[in-house]
Amino acid sequence: MNYDIIKVSLVRNSLLAIFSITILSVASAAKTHKVTSSWVDHEFSIDGNMKEWFKVESKYLSDQEASVSICNDEKFLYILFKTREAKWARTIKMTGLNLYINKDGKNKKDFFIRFKGGPNNAQLKAMAGGMNERGSGESRMSRMPADIRKKYEQAMNDNTQTLICSINDNVNKVVPLDGSEGPAAAFDTSNGFFVYEFKIPLDKGKDRYYGIGIEPGHKIAIGAEWGDMGDFRRRQAGEFGGRQMPGGGGRPPGGGGFDGGHRRMGGGGRPKMPTKQEVWFKTKIAVKAAAETSK
Repeated sequence: MNYDIIKVSLVRNSLLAIFSITILSVASAAKTHKVTSSWVDHEFSIDGNMKEWFKVESKYLSDQEASVSICNDEKFLYILFKTREAKWARTIKMTGLNLYINKDGKNKKDFFIRFKGGPNNAQLKAMAGGMNERGSGESRMSRMPADIRKKYEQAMNDNTQTLICSINDNVNKVVPLDGSEGPAAAFDTSNGFFVYEFKIPLDKGKDRYYGIGIEPGHKIAIGAEWGDMGDFRRRQAGEFGGRQMPGGGGRPPGGGGFDGGHRRMGGGGRPKMPTKQEVWFKTKIAVKAAAETSK
């Protein structure tokens, strides 16, 4: 019996279980919402702070307990995603937040960026008023093997943020967060929210600079997706050298792990895994008002 593979499997499943504590399984169809893109007269700073967004209309997503705001100027499309729900912040840190932009206004995944980042332990505690959320379980962590607890703490305190850009599968690369190659993104906590902020060029992309290829007045569709645990598991498998779990079912022999069998983390029952969320928005890129144009 290959005990190294079993140990890796237990570590991976235990990490998934701890990450998933308090994350509720919320079924969600891919709903479509109409959102107004507001015209703004200056380039936004992409830093995860909402100070520039207070006058921009916000669309509340009741199913996801989150809000989306959209605005633009002559050069950039700006998107703000915010939520008070730590369950989504943890999920996005695991799976990433994907944004799709379709120039034809259809719910099709065309221009695509994925942002991966999220809160560390200190931010989570601060958002919860300095207390751990119910069920996050310091007692559970205290019962974890030392090596697993160390990996969990390292993952939660990893402040790495990454941004991947893909256009019709022709480009699929990590781009700088600062917008030097087109899209920009940032995460932070602001005014009691977990905030994800994006800036995407309206102009068509060129060499090492990626944009949508639309002008003000153009109607588009924007999709937001997060919580694809299947994709997360595939990437996690790669991080463990591509080795598959014994039995092919994602758990070690004997039925242990978070997803069934006789052994469960802390004996507290089976943690619920998040359901993939997908929401679409129809909007029209705002045009500068005539009064402003004549100034």
